[in-house]
Amino acid sequence: MVWRGTNGPVLMGVRRSFFVQVACGGHTVVLSFRVETIGSPVDERTVKGDPTDTALLRFSEGQSVPSLGINAASIVQSWTKTFEIPFNSRNKWVLTVVTEGNDGAKKGSDEAWMLVKGVPDVLFQSCSSMLRSDGMLIPFAVGEQQRLSELQDEWSSEGQHVLALCRKSHNGIKLGLPPNDMEELMYAEMQDLTLVGIRDPSREDVPAAIETIRHGGVRVFMVTGDFKLTAVAITCQRRINTIDDIRMAASEKVPAVSHYSVKPDPDAPNHALVLTGEDVDALTAPDWDVIIGVYTEIVFACTTPDQKMRIVEEIKYRGDNTVAVTGDGVNDAPALKAADIGVAMGSGSDVAKEAAALILLKNNFASIPVAIEMGRLMFDNLKKAGNYTEFMAVLSSVLLGMQMPMSTYQQVCFMVVEGEALNMY
Repeated sequence: MVWRGTNGPVLMGVRRSFFVQVACGGHTVVLSFRVETIGSPVDERTVKGDPTDTALLRFSEGQSVPSLGINAASIVQSWTKTFEIPFNSRNKWVLTVVTEGNDGAKKGSDEAWMLVKGVPDVLFQSCSSMLRSDGMLIPFAVGEQQRLSELQDEWSSEGQHVLALCRKSHNGIKLGLPPNDMEELMYAEMQDLTLVGIRDPSREDVPAAIETIRHGGVRVFMVTGDFKLTAVAITCQRRINTIDDIRMAASEKVPAVSHYSVKPDPDAPNHALVLTGEDVDALTAPDWDVIIGVYTEIVFACTTPDQKMRIVEEIKYRGDNTVAVTGDGVNDAPALKAADIGVAMGSGSDVAKEAAALILLKNNFASIPVAIEMGRLMFDNLKKAGNYTEFMAVLSSVLLGMQMPMSTYQQVCFMVVEGEALNMY
């Protein structure tokens, strides 16, 4: 962004836009750069907090122009959060009320703002004005709403996470209202609507790891709360089916089979599918049979925690599948708990770690193919143990107090010879 003036309505609009970006990010209270990294470039500074708010903090800091009064640090220090409705999968937005001054709530400051950040489709209906890229404020008419919807689709098709930011003056409104009353105020006459696109590229080790486990017979499904176009763009699929293809296949008359037999034909070509949370709620048992029995690559977009858990349960029920789920957020906890193997990221939330069976301490997705390889190797070695003679001898000694028929050295020699003999077959 280029600054071309130091006065006038354009600068006021730019300052307004900057305030919305910084304050809606939520880091006025919960986020800040670590002190030891303040002198480093913005992209290299360490931030602990929500990834989305972290991206907004970096974006805002990168646009700071202190000489023009546009400074993220001064906004953080000048405003205090007095009320908040956290993000949830039903509302799909987070609401914050801030007052001027570090102790503005105690002093009864007259300057207060209601700030909202969330899914564009939900917030568009509540906004009466929007901010242009130059900071100018214009009415949010039908034409502008259509234009922003097209821009949202364009950004989403590029794999960006699109957020809507908006605010509303809270002056003259009594503080401490119940959450339901605050929510009603939020749905009327929000202002200064702004769209922000966030790129969240896959880790460098993810594509190679996924390709490796696919060759090992593992199917990889993507389950996300992101917009449908964003999810499809991340998977880089060229030909992908929809719910209509599922219903067409489910309507065909085919012989009934056991749910243990519902699995793709290994010789059939790969088929990809994208479904939304609304589609998941409408699926029937025959639909799920088609999904699990035909498609090898599936994207579930715009899903809630309950829908994620249902997806896991439906997959476990069919085809004698062993389901592993990776996740790092609070919304992933139900699915992590329902899975056969829940894998949480080391940088994830405490709720996700508590629900998981394993934690990747270094957030390295490449650890998963290694774990699968080692697990299969261990299973093969156990099968090669044959009649488990050695185990029975030890078990008899422990439970019945019988004398060991062989010493430890003899047992090792016996297992080595037996293993080599079995490998010859």
